[in-house]
Formats: sequence, C-alpha cells, structure tokens
Amino acid sequence: MITPGSKTTQLSSNDSIRIAALGAGLQGKYGAVVGIAREFGVSRPTVYTKAEQGRTALAREYDPQASGKIYATVEVDEATLQRAIVSCYVEGPNSVRDTQALVMAFYGIHVGYGKVHAILAEASKCAATFNRSVPLSGVRVAALDELFSQGDPVFAGLDLDTDYLFLLEHHDGRSGDDWAGALGKRKVQGLALETVVKDAGTGLAAGVTEAFPQAQQRDDTFHAIHRLKQVQQWLEKKGWAAMEQFLVAEEAYKHACEHEWPHYGASQKFRRAREQFEAVVDRHDAFEKLMNKAIDAMEFADLATGALRTGSEQAERIKAIAGCMATLGGKKVKTVARYLKNRAPGLALYIDELNANLAGLSPRLSPELVRACCKLWRLGQEHRRAGSWKRKRVVRTAKSTVEAIVVMAPQEANDAFDEVHALIARRHRASSAVENFNALLRPYLHVHKRVSQGFLELFMAWRNLRTRPMGKHKGTSAYELLTGENVPDWLTLLGYPPSERAN
Repeated sequence: MITPGSKTTQLSSNDSIRIAALGAGLQGKYGAVVGIAREFGVSRPTVYTKAEQGRTALAREYDPQASGKIYATVEVDEATLQRAIVSCYVEGPNSVRDTQALVMAFYGIHVGYGKVHAILAEASKCAATFNRSVPLSGVRVAALDELFSQGDPVFAGLDLDTDYLFLLEHHDGRSGDDWAGALGKRKVQGLALETVVKDAGTGLAAGVTEAFPQAQQRDDTFHAIHRLKQVQQWLEKKGWAAMEQFLVAEEAYKHACEHEWPHYGASQKFRRAREQFEAVVDRHDAFEKLMNKAIDAMEFADLATGALRTGSEQAERIKAIAGCMATLGGKKVKTVARYLKNRAPGLALYIDELNANLAGLSPRLSPELVRACCKLWRLGQEHRRAGSWKRKRVVRTAKSTVEAIVVMAPQEANDAFDEVHALIARRHRASSAVENFNALLRPYLHVHKRVSQGFLELFMAWRNLRTRPMGKHKGTSAYELLTGENVPDWLTLLGYPPSERAN
C-alpha cells in the first residue's frame, strides 16, 4: 500500500519494456539489477518483477511447449467485459454468481455483483427494445403453451414456420384475459394469427378467441398421444405388479401341494391372483390396440392404400375409438377417453387444409401419384416407430411403393415426392416445437428460482438471434427466416460488439 506523502516513480511503457528486456538479458550478471534500478530510478523488486514478466513473454513466444499453444491474445477492456458477462449469463443456465465465477475463470478479473447486475439490467432493456421492434406480420401459424416457474405461469408463443419465438411473458394468472392481453400487445407489431395449435387449456382458448376470433384453433396431437401413452405405461406397470402377485401365489400353492398341507386357502388365492392378472393384461392389450387405432386415426392418409381421409370422418372415428376405450373401465382410462372424445374435432382440423393443399398439385401431379407419395411418407414414419420385427415388412412395402411412383413419374419421381413432402411438413398439427422450447427454458428457470421479465426478454432475443448449430434450420437464425436479415453476431445486434482491441 502507498502511504500518503511518499513518492513513486511513474514509468512509461517504453521504460517498462526496456527494464523487462535488460533484466531478462542480463539475468545472473553480478550488479545488473542494481545498475538497472539506478538508471531508471526504481526499486530492485520492480526490476525483478519486470524481468520475470519479460522472461515469461519471451518463453511464450519462442518456447511454446513450455506454456502451451497461444490461440489468441485479448485485452479485457470494458466492452469485452460487458460482452462476456451478457454471453455467460444467457448462453447457459447461469446465475449472476455463476457469471462472476466464469469471468474470474476466463480473465482472472473479479467483477462485483452490483456491476454484473447493472450490466445485465441494461442488456435486458436493449433486448426488450429489440423484441418490440421486430415485425410479426409474417407469423401466421403459431403454437401456444404455458409453463410454470415457482407456480407463476410463463406464456410462450412460437411461429411454426420459422421457429421464431414471438411471445415470452411472465404473468400472475392464466385466464382468458391474461392471454388476450399478451396476444393483443403483439398486434401492434403486425401479428395476425390465422391458425393456433394448442392444448386443452380453457384460458388459452378464450384468450385466442378474444384476440383473434377468426383464427382456427387446432388441438395438439402431441398432448393427445402423450396422454394415451402415459395411461398405457400405467396399465403396463399394473400388469407387471399383478404378474408378480400371481407368481407368488402360484409358488405358495405349489409349496402347499408338495408338502400335502391343507391347500384350500392357497388354491383360492392362486385362483384370484390368476384372474386378476389375466384381467389386467387383457385390459392393457385392449387399450393398447385402441391407442394404436387412435394414433392412426389422427393421420391424414391410410397406411395401406395412401387414400386421403377427411377431417369429419376422422373426427367421428376418433370419437368411436374413445367410446370403446371408456368401456374398459378405470378412472385413468375413462379420463383419457373423455379427453380424446372432446378433442376429436380439433385433432382432425388440419386434415381438410392439407387435403386442399395436396389437391392444388393437380393436374401437374395425378391424384394416384399424390396418394402414392403420401403412402411412402407414412411408411417412413412407420419405419421409425416400428420394432425390428415389423420393419422388414415396412421396407418391402416401401420398395413396392417407390417402384409404383417411378412408373407413374419416371422423370419427376424425386421432385414429386419432395413437393408432397414439403406440404406434409407444413400441416401444423402438433405443438412439439414449443414443448422443445420449454425443455430449453426450464433449466434456466430452475437456476434463477424466480423468473423476471427482464431475463425473459434477454433469453428471447438470444433464442431468436443465435445461429442454430443443428436441425432442419441449421446455419440460420429464427430472426433471419422471419425477416430475411442475416445476423452474424447476436450480441452485436443488441449493442455489445467485439472490442477493437480483441485479436
């Protein structure tokens, strides 16, 4: 520590370099340190320190094996520090304390909690300003959902064509008024939804009806299939438990018979356990068959012939399957059957629009060719879902379907299938995209304990501006697909460009 009244020598950068060079070059020579200290008017410890710094720099340059390969040299100025703090905070689920620790690990710099918080608060304001400036007129089909942080709902809205996240808001409630208010704010940016894919939330449906009364509200096949499989797994577990009880009762009955004990009680327990096991297994098998029929009924084309189905026919088919399912009994089974019946019209809404789009391919593509392409697409889906025992049969059917397509369009077979596939890919029947987003956001909410709107704005900007490293949109950002503007660096767009001193 420098005490008041003492004098210190202020060295220029040139003098510091000369001291470091002389100290490193005259290392070991008697009287060299004293001579350098007198020449520049500094203390001997200062000479030793700068000489060591000079030796380290020279070793790094001429002896890379001693210190490792040098990839880059960065001067950590204020711009670099702010950029690093914002990046660390949002590129991974890190708290403010975690961000402090990462800056210390990377740069060896301790930044106070208050400064980090102030930088992030300013970045959140910049992100909010950016999010409100993006035109949303290109968003026509969206998936809406809500997730929860410490019991508070967070509304999310995702464009299903570009994967652009246009809504991410924290609310105190999830009523229709809350949803209508959140969606109404986006109207100022040009949002005009034509189709909404959603779950069975009543508040969400009421909010969409109020904000966009003309929008078609489709029920989400993702949630329907997920609920069916949950009940199927529950029945399977009950089957395993009943089988275990059956085996125990069978062993007790055999033991009683072998020792010639009175085995009337053991016989009755064995009979009841067997009947219960058979009943549980039969119910599981019956439910699984109905579940597979329901999943098939949600598809737009028949797997055997490729014939296109109509929405009304499929809605009635789903209702009929739900009615059969309800007769199996059990609270969970009846609940999912009632859900399936109530959601049947919404689950089939996408089919009629897809049929109209596929019909628009004629007369260039014949209806027979379109049906064959639809069948081939469905066989591809079935191949991914089926077990190994069924895949060989699927492959054989797919080969014959490909041969039929080639016969109908020898020169345009690949183009025809790609065109049909492109329309099928935009059928918009599931909200799995927004569910994947929820999985991405959930670790952040866990780390932050209680979500703030400022963080959500920053996260939303990062999610939309970052270049995606994988997936069907690899190499692009959601903002680029929506607006057509390329984004080389998301931090630069928010006002945190790389420092000019960074090499």
